[in-house]
Amino acid sequence: LLRATADSARSEAIWKALVANHAQSPEAAESDLELARLFRRRGDAAGAIARLEHLILTYPQSALVPQARRELELAKGTIPPP
Repeated sequence: LLRATADSARSEAIWKALVANHAQSPEAAESDLELARLFRRRGDAAGAIARLEHLILTYPQSALVPQARRELELAKGTIPPP
């Protein structure tokens, strides 16, 4: 998948489209995670938390859930950044 680079708006649009239109694909969980990371970089903790909670609840069998849980704690500020 695309990484948020200089064209983060394009990346965001693609990730949102994947989650909305291909929710059953493995890439949807990865898109949720990347959206959350993008939102955190922008300083949007609430947006990041919403995406991470969506990933955890919607894709509980995803291999990305442990990462999402850790990033959720980071976004909430309950653990210090690395």
